[in-house]
Amino acid sequence: MIARDSKLGITLAARSLGTVADATIIELRALCDREFNSASQQTDRRVRGIGQSVLGHRFGPNRLVLRDDRGHEYVEEGRGAISESGDSYRETLSFLGLRPSARSGVIEVGHVWVVEVSDEVVTVAVPGETNIHIAGCEARVTVTRVAGVYASGSARLEFEPRDPDADRQLVYVELIDPDPPARPGGRLSHEFGRRPIVEAPELTHVTHELRLRHPVIQLHGPWRLEISLSTN
Repeated sequence: MIARDSKLGITLAARSLGTVADATIIELRALCDREFNSASQQTDRRVRGIGQSVLGHRFGPNRLVLRDDRGHEYVEEGRGAISESGDSYRETLSFLGLRPSARSGVIEVGHVWVVEVSDEVVTVAVPGETNIHIAGCEARVTVTRVAGVYASGSARLEFEPRDPDADRQLVYVELIDPDPPARPGGRLSHEFGRRPIVEAPELTHVTHELRLRHPVIQLHGPWRLEISLSTN
């Protein structure tokens, strides 16, 4: 049996794949609603992570919890296959030591991260702090310079939502265009207890502006999935 729940243009689905070496394997899928538009404009939406994560890398208390029908709780122990295909996303995760008497369980997913691709562009100064509006979200972007080994360095971008309780919050952006142009590439880092940080290549003390596109948005749930655990 497949459990489903929909909110904010995202449908999550879950099912048990059975037990292997005392671990119960759960498959999670996320599907974007093709009819959903962000901020009254057409967007191409793709899921980047279930929970506060980039492609399944959840940390500490952000890990998913399964609550069985006997009142016991199990924290996810690991993740298996992760795949993306168009507007759908899939991952498997495992829970250890479920009671044999458990017949069903509930997983609540607090957040989903999606990238929203459109023609929308915002510009921020280097260095500096700029309040921006993108994909219907208000955020402050702080840009600092990071020195390189030689003349080249990078611009470090940190994002802070103006309303931390909003259903939609900007997490980071996937595409950054320096002005003047710099070498291609970039780096995304995400540590426990912190928001993701993006570093974009630049020619130190030459870049004055960055054009930001393709925002990754955190959608606030919860999505509630009641899964059958019975092997019958």
